[in-house]
Amino acid sequence: MTAISVASSAPGRRERTKAANRDAILYAARETFAESGYEASSIRDVVRRTGLAAGTFHNHFPDKESVLRALLEDRCERACATRVRARATSSASSATLIGSTSASWPRTRRARASAPQRRRGARARTRA
Repeated sequence: MTAISVASSAPGRRERTKAANRDAILYAARETFAESGYEASSIRDVVRRTGLAAGTFHNHFPDKESVLRALLEDRCERACATRVRARATSSASSATLIGSTSASWPRTRRARASAPQRRRGARARTRA
């Protein structure tokens, strides 16, 4: 009988290391670009800040522009995720508010119908 290996959902050590290296490069690039500006920064500046080898940089990104693109994509993804969370929270709050308001609406309407008419100035206020 042949053994069948099942791939686990947790990433292995190699994948974790690759992800950590990529994150370190992106963090260093963000810091370097913020300090020196994109044009004045070089790949060498980013690599020095990470402590990784230049080859590791090139395993993840072919050039400086691709690092910038990855930073922008990451920023956009985070902004979208923040908006989605805000909308979900806002929708849940709105639904709760609407639900509680509509649940109390019949009681409020009955109370108004049975209350005596109040006068405001010279005119009596009537409700339909």
